[in-house]
Amino acid sequence: MHLYEILGVPSDASFEKIKNAYHAKISRMDDRGIRGWLLSAIDAAHPYRYAYAILSNVSTRAAYDAYPMRFSQFTTAPLTP
Repeated sequence: MHLYEILGVPSDASFEKIKNAYHAKISRMDDRGIRGWLLSAIDAAHPYRYAYAILSNVSTRAAYDAYPMRFSQFTTAPLTP
């Protein structure tokens, strides 16, 4: 899954749209009561945080757009024991 798909934005989305999509995803998690379970919240939020970290920075976004497969190993949440 591409980082743009994780946030639900098109690949030509502006920084503002990426930021709004990230905050919307995270706020929906808070609304579902995940916030009270710290480890669950961290695991569930990982793909959104990672996608936002890459796509909100001009240089890392350009690197991702040029070579998305270099970033593919981090697009899913980490496994929990």
